[in-house]
Amino acid sequence: KLLRGEEGQRSLAVDRVAFYRRVFGGDERISALQALFTHIRNSGVPIYILSFGFEAEIEDALQATNLRQHVVEILGNDSFDNHRVSAPGLKPKMLETILTRQGIAGEYDSVLFIDDDRANFPERKVQKFDTFTSTVNESVQLYTFPVGLLKDGDGLSLAEMAEITTFVSAGQQ
Repeated sequence: KLLRGEEGQRSLAVDRVAFYRRVFGGDERISALQALFTHIRNSGVPIYILSFGFEAEIEDALQATNLRQHVVEILGNDSFDNHRVSAPGLKPKMLETILTRQGIAGEYDSVLFIDDDRANFPERKVQKFDTFTSTVNESVQLYTFPVGLLKDGDGLSLAEMAEITTFVSAGQQ
């Protein structure tokens, strides 16, 4: 929302790094995200970004916050035929696209799907770490992790980052 407004565009033009640090919640939250992403990557778990946003904007934000090196790929709305901002069922299709790729399909038996909008999960009443079976690969378990306000939220809190770190450390990847 901030990115699309006049104030956001001015702030971005003046100092893109400061702008994205503000958008991401400040230095403490960015440091926590960097630690989380490093832990996930060092555990051998790839990170993909699935978003209704545009890939170039997400790329710029991740570069400005020093998070990009942890992310294997960004799949934004521009990677898919449907360019509506919140097409029902699009995020699960994005996830299934990743799961069917050559080299990935048989490599992992579980996926942690984190999102701040319940409409993007197989069922809207999901709780953290509920499981579902992938529709394209029945050997893959999908673990859900709804965050924030659960509809256009502010992303992961520090406590939620700690929960994910514990989950990954326990070998649930």
